[in-house]
Amino acid sequence: MRLCIPMHVGLVLGLFTMIRGELVFSFLLAIASLAIWQIRFTRVEPESSHEDPRREPVRRLGGAQPILVAAAALLLVPIAYGFANVAIHGHFVPFRLQSGQNLVEPVGEFDNPWGIEYSDEWAGGELKARGIEYISFEADAVLTRLYIDMLAQEPLLFVRNFIARLERLPKELAFGLLGPISLPVLLATAFWLGRRHPQTRAALVPLLLSIGLVLFHAWFGSPSRVLAPVRFLMVSAVCVAAASAAGSMVEMRRRHARTSRSRESNNSCEVAELPERLRCQSC
Repeated sequence: MRLCIPMHVGLVLGLFTMIRGELVFSFLLAIASLAIWQIRFTRVEPESSHEDPRREPVRRLGGAQPILVAAAALLLVPIAYGFANVAIHGHFVPFRLQSGQNLVEPVGEFDNPWGIEYSDEWAGGELKARGIEYISFEADAVLTRLYIDMLAQEPLLFVRNFIARLERLPKELAFGLLGPISLPVLLATAFWLGRRHPQTRAALVPLLLSIGLVLFHAWFGSPSRVLAPVRFLMVSAVCVAAASAAGSMVEMRRRHARTSRSRESNNSCEVAELPERLRCQSC
């Protein structure tokens, strides 16, 4: 029963990947972060009194099982969809039919030795020249193989493109306030805060989702599509952080009030227990 809610959450997130396949990367980054934050080592004492008391207690890893169940349920949806496509159409396509096209086209954003252009017209013309229908299972398979072949031939070109987009995307997202170094700094800070201060995790999850989208689109190159959702997630992170801070301040004031009342009550009890003569002197 404890794992039913994480499983349902994972299945819902998996359904979202049917709309935009790149969400898988962001979801898994956030889930991996939550798993790291939740991991803890517990000491398991010997069960039997007959065991050697000098034996060291066993340390077991725990705390991340619900997060891992959510991740498995998330991946189950696109995997099941991919195998359904194999059974019906003979091709393993876990996401939309244009996944291969979205891999190849962004290569044309920069100079490349294959003559690729960053436009749907180029993709349609290339497929037509090969006698393949546009937006079909065969087109997705051909373009995916083309991307893998290009990546194997010129891996450094893809790395250079990734770095070039990383230099540009954060500035566009934050109106010139962030640079490329901000992403690893934000990611490291999020990991540290989430591990040391659990109350910050609600605000860190949308931040991690936005970082995941930025990293994904920096590699696969669809910067115009990521601006609006990432800005929304960043604003959401700020709003959740502000709400969490306000809630923490209210809770601190309540605790302080309870502590003050408890102290006053204790002082009253102590005075009531004093002898009559000393109580009059204290008055």
